[in-house]
Amino acid sequence: QKTSNIEIEVYDAGGKKLSVVFNGRLTKGDHIIDLRSSIVGLPSGIYWFRIKSAEDQLSLKFVKQ
Repeated sequence: QKTSNIEIEVYDAGGKKLSVVFNGRLTKGDHIIDLRSSIVGLPSGIYWFRIKSAEDQLSLKFVKQ
């Protein structure tokens, strides 16, 4: 099966990279990655997850209360 390098990063509202949640190779298809541990210790606010592969990129906004 085809694999691709996937990177998931957390950014604050100002665009500063706070952490890399995942960086590794995954096969094409559906996967579950628990992102909850990546926001422990962050203060309340607006953040972004950025998910990148060689072919695509997706940004997801989330609010921590």
